[in-house]
Amino acid sequence: MTFHTHDLPARDRFPCWFEMATRTHVRAWGRSEHEDDFAATMRVWRLGEVQVSLLSYPSLQVARTLKLIRENDPEMYLLDLNLNGSAGLTYRGRSTLYRAGEFAFCGTSHPSQGWRSSQEEPARSLVVQFPRALPGLAADSVDRLAAVPICTRRGIGAVLAAHLSQLMRDTDGYTGADETALSGITLDLVAATLAHRLDASDALTPETHLQVLLQRIDHFIELRLSDPELSPEVIAAAHHISLRYLHRLFQARGGPTVRAHIRQARLERCRRDLTDPRLDGLPLHMIAARWGFGDRTHFSRLFRSAYGVSPGDYRHTRGNGG
Repeated sequence: MTFHTHDLPARDRFPCWFEMATRTHVRAWGRSEHEDDFAATMRVWRLGEVQVSLLSYPSLQVARTLKLIRENDPEMYLLDLNLNGSAGLTYRGRSTLYRAGEFAFCGTSHPSQGWRSSQEEPARSLVVQFPRALPGLAADSVDRLAAVPICTRRGIGAVLAAHLSQLMRDTDGYTGADETALSGITLDLVAATLAHRLDASDALTPETHLQVLLQRIDHFIELRLSDPELSPEVIAAAHHISLRYLHRLFQARGGPTVRAHIRQARLERCRRDLTDPRLDGLPLHMIAARWGFGDRTHFSRLFRSAYGVSPGDYRHTRGNGG
C-alpha cells in the first residue's frame, strides 16, 4: 500500500496521513510543526506477521499514552531505522537521541514519546513492526534494548538494514510463498541483530543462525561485486567456512551456484547502469569493469545470453527509451 498527501487539500494532509499511519501501525497521538501543509508519503508492506514501512514526512512528534494502550495493544515491537536527520525516543524512563543510520527500538505495551526532524529535506524512516515472540530470545531480555541505539553501519545491523532497504525496493512480483519466506528471514535478522546487541547470539536457534549466515554472505557479495577477485574461495574464507560447505548452502537454497549468483548480480548491476541516463557517456567496457568484468568480449557474450541483446543495443533501445 502506498499513500501520499500531495493530491489532498493542504488542511487535510496531516490528519489524513496521521490517521493512516496509526491505522496501519499502532495508535498514537501526533503533532507537527508543518500541519498547515504536511507533504508526506507512506509505503506499507505486510509480510505475514511482519510489516515493513517506508515513511517520509516533515517534523513530527508522537506519543503513545496509557489510555491508548488500554484501548488497543497489539503487543508488538517496533524497530525504526532513522535514514536522515535527527530523532529522539523516550520509553520506560530512558530518553535517547538517534543519528542517521541507527535503529530505535521499543514496544507497544508501554507509554512512549518520539520526535523526528530534518533540516533541508523530509525526515525518512524505515519501520519494522513484528510480534514480541522472537526465535530464541526471551521478551524480558529484549525489553532491555528499548531506547538503546542500534548501529547499522557494520555487522549484522548493516545486513538487516540492507535487507529492509532491498525489500522496499522490490515489493512487486513476490508470490505468497515468497512473502512467507521473507517474513521468516526478516524475523531471523531482527532476532540476530538484537541478540548481538544483548551478547546473546548463542540463544538463537540453529535455523536462525543458518539464515543469518546466508544473509551475511549475500550482503558480502553485494558489497564486493566490483572486485574482480571476488570468488567462492574468497567468500568462504571471509566467513570462516569451508568451500564445500559454502556450495552446500547455495545448493540447499535451491538457487544458482555461487559463481552463477555472482555473475547474475554483476550483470544486473550492468543492466541498471545501461538504463541510467546519467551514465550515457560511460563506455561499455568501463561499465563492465565497474562491476568486476575485466574482459569486454566475455561480458558482452554473458550479457547477450542473459538479456537477448548486446549491451550496446540494450542501452540504445531500452536505456534511452528507443
